[in-house]
Amino acid sequence: MQHLNGIIVPSITFFNEKFEVNDELNSLLFRHILLNGADSLFLFGNTGEGIEFIDKIDEKRKSVELAFKISDNKVPILLGAFGNNTEETINQIELLGKEYKALNFVITPPISQRLVNNELIIYFENILESLNLKNQIFLYNNPYRFAKNNINGEIVKSLLKCDNLKGIKDTTDDLNNTKELIDFISEDFAVFCGDENNYSAFLKVVPMKLRKYSGLVPSISNISNICKELFQKALKGEDSQLDKLQEELHKQKNGLYDTKGPMGREPRGLKQAFYMLYKDEISLSEKEFIVVSPDLERILEQDIKDHIKFTVENLVLSEHILKVK
Repeated sequence: MQHLNGIIVPSITFFNEKFEVNDELNSLLFRHILLNGADSLFLFGNTGEGIEFIDKIDEKRKSVELAFKISDNKVPILLGAFGNNTEETINQIELLGKEYKALNFVITPPISQRLVNNELIIYFENILESLNLKNQIFLYNNPYRFAKNNINGEIVKSLLKCDNLKGIKDTTDDLNNTKELIDFISEDFAVFCGDENNYSAFLKVVPMKLRKYSGLVPSISNISNICKELFQKALKGEDSQLDKLQEELHKQKNGLYDTKGPMGREPRGLKQAFYMLYKDEISLSEKEFIVVSPDLERILEQDIKDHIKFTVENLVLSEHILKVK
């Protein structure tokens, strides 16, 4: 069993208008992410536009195969198993879990149906207790994206009896909710913070001896290695430096994301940044690089493109971006 901690990168997904994944681009992306300090790859999360791939098992399989190949099986791979009902989620896990015994899964509340606490407990119990596989399962808490369903400490406490449940990714801006979850951190249960605005605050409230069972899930780590530096400082107890690195992270986010659009600012900006980095190495047009799902489409103004390009060039110079050669 692979232990998950540190920098779990929710990779963007390169695909065409037919939602067919691009092996060449994703291969280069995985190599870039690993070069810049990833401890794990998280495929088809929200940053990876996973909701669009719920029923595209063959495309998920291609990406999983590629991730294991590029990483040489040396880092854990997680896969988002999103769904609107338990059957949809269970089917994905059963199918792919049998093929890839080392694959970890991330499950969410229903995408479009809001449930109260007791209903959420039953929903997750039905998934966790129905599985006959030994693959590790992690919860994904993101009320903003999943029908305002919030996974709090009460829910987690009720689910700890499920042996295959190994942790939770919490993407909320409510540090009090995160603190409830931190109470359950142990060598058998990890807590990962997905809110890039809260990394410093999150790590400071995790007791030093338990930080090795925690992690960050930063979209920005598709491009930059700033979060790796931040987490390493936390492991060493150098907390006085965390706020300064958090400020640098904030600057990089403003430089790399498409901040003019509300939804999809991360995948749009990160795909544009990746194009700026590797356009000379890949024989694809800019348009083919930056395809996003229809709900996230937005034409980037030239000033946004220029700002992303300027940021990328400066981060390469500062070695906050290491480029695959």
